[in-house]
Amino acid sequence: MDMPFLKLVVSYFVLLTSFNVASSQVDIPAYYDHNCTNNNFTSESPYLFNLYSLLMSLYSKATATDTTAKFYNDIVGTPNMNDTVYGEYMCRGDVPMEVCRDCVQDATSRIASECPYIREAIIWYDQCSVRYSDRYFFSTLHQLPIVDSFLRDTGSGGTGGYCDRGGLTLLSGGGGGGCGKKSETIPTGVSESEYIELSQTLNYAVVEAKTSTKRFATKEAKLTIGGSRYALVQCTPDLSPQLCSECLYGLIDRIPINYTGSSGRILNPSCNWRSEGYQFYYKGNQPPSDFTVSESPSLAVGWNCSTTKANYTTNDPYLNNLGNLFEHLSKSSNITNNKGFYSTMVGNKSNTVYGLFMCRGDVSLQLCSECVSKGIKRLNNTCSSSKEAIIWYDMCMLRYSNRSFFSTLDTQPMITSSGVELLQIQKEGFIRLLVNTLSDLMTATTNSTPIGVKNFATKTVFSPSEFRTLYTLAQCTPNLTNQNCKKCLNDAQHQITSCCLGTISGKVMNPSCNLRFELYRFYNNYNLSAVSVPPAYPPNNSGVSVITGKNENNSRTLIIAVSLSIVSITLFCFSIYYWKRKKNQLNHKAILEKNFGSVGATLESLQFNFATIESATDKFSIENRIGKGGFGEVYMGVLSDGSKIAVKRLSENSSQGLIEFKNEVILIAKLQHRNLVALLGFCLKDQEKILVYEYVPNKSLDYLLFGSQKSRELNWPERYKIIEGIARGIHYLHEHSRLKVIHRDLKPSNILLDGEMNPKISDFGMARMVGINETRGSTNRIVGTLGYMSPEYLKFGLFSEKSDVFSFGVIVLEIISGKNIHSDSESHESQYGGGLLSDAWKHWRGENLIAILDSNLREETGSHSEIMRCIQIGLLCVQGNPQVRPSMNKVVKYLSNDSMKLPIPHEPAFFLHSQMEGAETNRAMEAQLANQDQNSINEISESVSFPR
Repeated sequence: MDMPFLKLVVSYFVLLTSFNVASSQVDIPAYYDHNCTNNNFTSESPYLFNLYSLLMSLYSKATATDTTAKFYNDIVGTPNMNDTVYGEYMCRGDVPMEVCRDCVQDATSRIASECPYIREAIIWYDQCSVRYSDRYFFSTLHQLPIVDSFLRDTGSGGTGGYCDRGGLTLLSGGGGGGCGKKSETIPTGVSESEYIELSQTLNYAVVEAKTSTKRFATKEAKLTIGGSRYALVQCTPDLSPQLCSECLYGLIDRIPINYTGSSGRILNPSCNWRSEGYQFYYKGNQPPSDFTVSESPSLAVGWNCSTTKANYTTNDPYLNNLGNLFEHLSKSSNITNNKGFYSTMVGNKSNTVYGLFMCRGDVSLQLCSECVSKGIKRLNNTCSSSKEAIIWYDMCMLRYSNRSFFSTLDTQPMITSSGVELLQIQKEGFIRLLVNTLSDLMTATTNSTPIGVKNFATKTVFSPSEFRTLYTLAQCTPNLTNQNCKKCLNDAQHQITSCCLGTISGKVMNPSCNLRFELYRFYNNYNLSAVSVPPAYPPNNSGVSVITGKNENNSRTLIIAVSLSIVSITLFCFSIYYWKRKKNQLNHKAILEKNFGSVGATLESLQFNFATIESATDKFSIENRIGKGGFGEVYMGVLSDGSKIAVKRLSENSSQGLIEFKNEVILIAKLQHRNLVALLGFCLKDQEKILVYEYVPNKSLDYLLFGSQKSRELNWPERYKIIEGIARGIHYLHEHSRLKVIHRDLKPSNILLDGEMNPKISDFGMARMVGINETRGSTNRIVGTLGYMSPEYLKFGLFSEKSDVFSFGVIVLEIISGKNIHSDSESHESQYGGGLLSDAWKHWRGENLIAILDSNLREETGSHSEIMRCIQIGLLCVQGNPQVRPSMNKVVKYLSNDSMKLPIPHEPAFFLHSQMEGAETNRAMEAQLANQDQNSINEISESVSFPR
């Protein structure tokens, strides 16, 4: 795993995609709606990794240079398993492949942000949809969830309004009303023949779609009075013709009574329908026509009418001047040389009215004009008696006042808005990304040269560690000085930190500037040339004074030349780097094949570069060392993206040799559970053997129980949580993982605790894989830690799931008693675990269980029944006969269901050994252990306290 290389590739990709220029406004991916189910998963679940792998698969397929697939589905994981993810994308049948690519890119990024830790979700754009689920849905009909919206006709002179029935909220420009219900009545505003034409057009579209391989069709209905109506229908191509027809007719049945075909759409996971009064789709080589005024580019964000009111009379001078001002602003928004900004004043003395409009720096002239016109209408209706008012849209801002405000900094009034809050686990990295990006963005915005240049900038940043793309935009009114623009944006950033940190989006707008961030692309990558600002002048001046820039064609030629030069240089540098990297990769692959055989190819993504680890640990500095043992040393490291890691560097003379190292890499890389420590990767270089784990801050269980005063802080709920978590982790190893794994070295020093005291089982160097249907194995090499090894394993080399159950029982009794299994180091019984087990058994038989408890638990009277139950479970697990020990499946049920009756335990293993077995057996066992460490038969199992 080479993070610097990954970042170079990502940066290179972002650079190349930044040169893509859409052919028209409708080519920009337009988000419509999304739906997240209530079915969650945790951050430790394997589902998270599978989901991100799936989204990357969809993204990679759509963005591949040779792909022509506008529909694609994939599966990540083993079919019919809980953590398997099914997913698909579908692009509209008419859009070019580059538009499909951009849409899927936006959609895969946004769906992960809008629906964090959700097992099933769907997102719709105008040009595509992306869907994933934990259940199989390919080639099947799904009609829920459903979203729809319709533009109601309000008669001549009406402004219209959106009618929403599917949970999608749209701003309505007209008065109340709701979606009509289906009936046989012909809608108002169309004749009977036109109604028939509309119905037939929809029917023809359905028939064509269901019979075509793309399951897609477009149709045009030519009406006598209302002009043409354009319709589009589409099903997922994996549906049968019958299911496609059923789905589309189901949508048509939802069309309301007052719909006349002017603007409406309905979408569900399997099909969609849309109709407009303009050609919104591609027709052969003919691109879609521009958006109409009713479309979303001009939805109002907010407005403010001053409290200074006026009682206007007929022919009032100020009111007349305001009308003239609006007329001049409307006309000026259509003048190319103004390029999105214009300020002027009308009148004189006390009746003078000052006004301006500013369009977002990336929008087209037509959209700017539409936005300004709509703003004028809204201010006329909403603030008709105010001396001063301002309105903000996503694409423009309009303002007027009875006082001069040109070239002055005004940060009030102000509006803010924020999106959905991120989960706590996501916040730290995202906030760091946001703050750094906004800082760079404001520098880019205020680095423009003198007054007259458009104070506008956008910045797009992809973060591999966050698996998301951040889109940001900043703009000041062009008549501000750079210094005032900077002050305004600094204030806006301060407001962002107050309202929107930790959320997926944020927006601050005031009269002089605006600042915004989103997790989807809401701006265009073109039309960003400099704009010259005309000075304010009375409208009766003889002409428009404009400071013109250089010849537009020369500028375009220069931009293209510079762009091509940058791309060429980047390609050259990348080619050199790639050649060197490829050479190194061949060496890495050879090392993997030599050490791991055929499995090595599957581990390539886990391989860390040694230089990366050296950098993360500050060259293995003493300050970063957090643990030391017979195996080597453990260091805390920080990767370049800010994430912490634990690095286990095995010493050359460590008894954890290459066999155990390879065993741990192969095993733990295949295991994913919230109660197992996560192996992030490894490094093999010359004599270096390094394992890289997730960083777990609360050290190991033995440190908290036996190694410090902190044991006093472990209350019973925390101890019970640890017992239950260990049980679930072992249960996963035995029954729920793809492999059946016997750990063979379970002990408190191999139980790590995260920040929320969740236990994580670590150290899989001794673990063994057995067949799913196998119940036991055997070995001539006895490895493990005395006291935690079951008697059948210690004496005869026989291991099974019940060996781990025995170790778990010892750990449970240690957690409850606060005593180490080796606390009486001089005792022969203690050396083999008999001391603690004998004491627990004697007190159990004598019904004096209070004597077993850690002194810190004796005061927790409310938990005594639960504690007693756990002692009994521990004793059941350490019984001498492995056949009568419970399985981990049973143990988990015992812990989760306190009404479940527990069996009566038999004597513990080493109680029997010490009381009943002859001296000859003892001597034979001691001879077998003759030259071994007192506490550990294998040095890797030596208990060492460190956090990882």
